[in-house]
Amino acid sequence: HSIGALGKLFYEINENIDMRPEEGLRAVGANWFERVRFADLPQVLPNFMSYTLLRIEINVRISTIMGAVGGGGIGEELKLAISRGFGAKTLALVLLL
Repeated sequence: HSIGALGKLFYEINENIDMRPEEGLRAVGANWFERVRFADLPQVLPNFMSYTLLRIEINVRISTIMGAVGGGGIGEELKLAISRGFGAKTLALVLLL
């Protein structure tokens, strides 16, 4: 699900970039790599990172909930650490979330 959602979002980001900076670089003789590096990447990287971090956060939260209700994963580890009184491990897991 995450890969599909990110693929769709990345496609839409790439589709909506402003082509004027690339055209300006092409006019002064920049090659393909220079146009991508200095015109396209600065426009798309902030959104790529934002959406990627959002999906990672969603996945960690879902795995925590699944583990807490018996599906395994980090939620189960957190539940065990709390029930056994492992304060340091509990703190580490909470900070991870």
